[in-house]
Amino acid sequence: MVTIIITTKKGVIHTFSLEKGDDFLYTLDNFLKKHKLVVSSLKKVSVLCEDEGSMLCRIVKTIASGITFTIESTK
Repeated sequence: MVTIIITTKKGVIHTFSLEKGDDFLYTLDNFLKKHKLVVSSLKKVSVLCEDEGSMLCRIVKTIASGITFTIESTK
């Protein structure tokens, strides 16, 4: 299982989890729409993994790093 912790620029913290086989980008897109968030409103995206070596963990960490980098580079 992978847990994603999202902190917005307003300090609001959201979390959601993924299981093996879940599509991270699809889940993230639905999560952002449900909570009426846009990527530019995110301050920090943290990832906690039960199995650090799993493909899901590596994919989510890579995408989370990209999201964070994009936010920081547009300041």
